[in-house]
Amino acid sequence: MLQPIDYTYIVELVHSSGDVSLNYTMKGTGQFKSGWQNGWKSFYPIEHLNSGGFLWPDEDKIKFIFKFQPATIFEQNKVLEWHLNQMEHKARNAEDAIARLQEEKKKIEQTVTEQRRQIEKIEKREIQLKETLGSQQKDRELIADQRSELKALKRDNESLKKKLNDFVAAQKRRNKMMDYNPSEKVVFLKF
Repeated sequence: MLQPIDYTYIVELVHSSGDVSLNYTMKGTGQFKSGWQNGWKSFYPIEHLNSGGFLWPDEDKIKFIFKFQPATIFEQNKVLEWHLNQMEHKARNAEDAIARLQEEKKKIEQTVTEQRRQIEKIEKREIQLKETLGSQQKDRELIADQRSELKALKRDNESLKKKLNDFVAAQKRRNKMMDYNPSEKVVFLKF
């Protein structure tokens, strides 16, 4: 924290007429401390702002000109050293922040790289699954074709069984009708 130093100051209350000779000026030397306030009573009586011509009626405001500087070169040197220290402190903080951000950037880059690897693995696995699924689809189609052929064969088999059963039944009926007699001549009919 900067120690209080002496400043030479000029505070000028600007007259609403614009005539610089009517401006109210206060000059002095003093110490400004953090949070220091100086009221109107030590500068200019507030009740006389309008009558003194310092209230700008069109703009509804008052105007000031402030000028201040350290009282001596040594005081100014203190201020400059303090500002230099503040700037160095901010620079160190900025460097620390940059270092932290670079570390975070490295971590993020590592995370992104790892996620890319995982995505590549997932994509490869997806391709394998699609190939497997395609193979399974072909297998399903082959099985469906074989089932169709099997059904057709079963239908043909059932049809042949029925024809065979019909043939056997017809043969039995014929044998019954003919009551086989060896002395009789047997005639076979062709169908």
